[in-house]
Amino acid sequence: MKRIVYFALFPCLLLGVTPSVHAADNDQAGIAIHIAPVVTKNICSTAPAITAGTVQAFAPGANGDSYTAYIFVCNGSDSTGVAGAEFGIDYDGNPNIGVDVDGWTLCGDLEFPNVNWPNANTGTIITWNPSSNCQNTPSEPFVPQTVIALLGAFNVTAHSPDAMMVIPRPISGFAKVADCSGSEDDINRQAQACDPLQLGIASFGNSNYFNPCGLATMVEPTTWGGIKRTVLDN
Repeated sequence: MKRIVYFALFPCLLLGVTPSVHAADNDQAGIAIHIAPVVTKNICSTAPAITAGTVQAFAPGANGDSYTAYIFVCNGSDSTGVAGAEFGIDYDGNPNIGVDVDGWTLCGDLEFPNVNWPNANTGTIITWNPSSNCQNTPSEPFVPQTVIALLGAFNVTAHSPDAMMVIPRPISGFAKVADCSGSEDDINRQAQACDPLQLGIASFGNSNYFNPCGLATMVEPTTWGGIKRTVLDN
């Protein structure tokens, strides 16, 4: 029964189509990565209390150094909450070059990963039960739009400088956040419409990183392809 509820709530996420383009309450949400010292047990329950100002998107060591990289929704609505996200990741997929993902831990309730997740240039859909586990607690008390919804965590080894980038889910082209009423925001579409970039970049051993959490600031219009080229060329 639980699985049926989720399929009913997220038909557009699962099919990779969107019913409308109007913004819901999570139109300013981002999907970001926080780098922490490596954790091997109870990864979700012992996760740091992340806020927009404490996101660590840069790690200096990239010579066989190990980390735990938490991926999460930020800037989430405290009124309608967060109940799901659709996204992908990309990094250097060659073994022992750049970042290698050694393990993945789900922190949501259900997951619908694509084949070979979490390999480079793959994607997934993660959901929470909107009735019993709606993610709607502000990470900063009494500050709206500060919900942090922890999606999962990668255990990674950085063999040489590299970046791990949140991207639209390759199979659908969408990066979306759903609230607990079933409404969705395509946050990649928001960025393409000249809103601030909303997909994070974690950097290992170089300076190309990006934290989309916190108050929005208008930026020059850009594209995901341009960002990817900039990161990979440095």
